[in-house]
Amino acid sequence: EIVDSLQPNATIFGDGGPGCRWVGNENGFAGETCWSTIPSNTVYPGFKDYKQLQFGWEDGDQWTPAECDVSIRPGWFYHEKEDSKVKTVEDLCDLYYKSVGHNATMLLNFPVDKDGLIHPIDSAN
Repeated sequence: EIVDSLQPNATIFGDGGPGCRWVGNENGFAGETCWSTIPSNTVYPGFKDYKQLQFGWEDGDQWTPAECDVSIRPGWFYHEKEDSKVKTVEDLCDLYYKSVGHNATMLLNFPVDKDGLIHPIDSAN
């Protein structure tokens, strides 16, 4: 039986949830096998075995699916000098298969430029 992990006034995101869990990296991919469950009362902020978060636990009793976060650029903020380093369509497709295709959600960061806009290269890709 899966334990109901959402409590009133609880946060939604963290290493161990309760709504979803950080996948253990900021590279946008989950483990090839990525279970949506973790053992209750085991994972906490700063969990030392954070690499396990890429895989989840087959025998976990708490529903806490993985969230793969990654930026379309080398970092989380816009820098004009990185306009040539935006992830390509092929890169993004590969990340999609290695996140959503591995049973996780994909959270793609689009940093805005100094005018508050998404750069056309980022948008086109």
